[in-house]
Amino acid sequence: MAVCSPSSVASYRVKRVSFSNWRKVKKGPAKEDIVANFDMRGQRVTNQYNAGRDMNFGAIRTPEDLITAFEQLNEQFTQAKEAGVLSEEMATDAQYQITKASQQAKKSDPDKKTILDHLSTAKTLIEGVTAASGLVTALAAAIQIVQKLFT
Repeated sequence: MAVCSPSSVASYRVKRVSFSNWRKVKKGPAKEDIVANFDMRGQRVTNQYNAGRDMNFGAIRTPEDLITAFEQLNEQFTQAKEAGVLSEEMATDAQYQITKASQQAKKSDPDKKTILDHLSTAKTLIEGVTAASGLVTALAAAIQIVQKLFT
């Protein structure tokens, strides 16, 4: 049985998934969440790709740190392409957007909106790829950092 962390993604074939066991879970006084029990027997993990595993967006404090993170993110896209998670065209298009965001961040007076536009475009390009959800999360974190870092 494979256990994936939130930054891990897997493409797999599921033989049977049961949503019949919905139940309420108490979370402290007067709070309840509805959760599901999933029957994942027979699951076969055929390919697993861990996106963003070496990236720590919380440690970014300067534009130079952000540029380094963009370089790491570009490398993650290369790895996703090599793992077959992203097509070559999709990876290239997303990497182009990240490179343009990095170039803008390197300028003496970077334009926050342009950086955000490039990162949002990269995120939109891959959002439909389930196995790339870790990259989508990494791009969302980068967008949040840009919003805080540049005024």
